Amino acid sequence: PNNIDGMARAVAAAFEMPLLERRLRWESMMKKLRSATIEKWFADFIEALDTAHGASRGRDPSGPDSDPSPLWPVRVAASGHSARIH
Repeated sequence: PNNIDGMARAVAAAFEMPLLERRLRWESMMKKLRSATIEKWFADFIEALDTAHGASRGRDPSGPDSDPSPLWPVRVAASGHSARIH
């Protein structure tokens, strides 16, 4: 949205797009949205963090010293605070 000219061109292209193309694009988008749950996003995000953390330490994140479960939910539960985990 920071590129005003680019946004204007994209909106103009959308208004001029044939109905069939709009429907096909909408169906494709909805298919992706329906398959992408918050749980899947969260799992993918945590996996990416674990991978980045392992790479920054120079080790394979799936190696023998890796911890497959994230510790923060345990810490939150043990702290006695009522935290919402999304």
